[in-house]
Amino acid sequence: MAPTATIIEIKDFKVVKKKNVHVPDEVFNTNKCVNPNCITNHQNISTRFHVINKKDLKLRCHYCEKITDKDNLIFL
Repeated sequence: MAPTATIIEIKDFKVVKKKNVHVPDEVFNTNKCVNPNCITNHQNISTRFHVINKKDLKLRCHYCEKITDKDNLIFL
């Protein structure tokens, strides 16, 4: 996840469009919770995180409320 990324569309070796990435308020099914006791790590439950800091990219697990920062993200 890169909250300051820019997506650039190129056609025929020319830049035709630039778009900044938008960080949503919630993130679903993209990351694993870092809490080994979280229910999402033991049962077939989709992960869900609330974005609590869009600039520094900090996520709070919906189920166990463990906070994960961008340095500890584990992608599914």
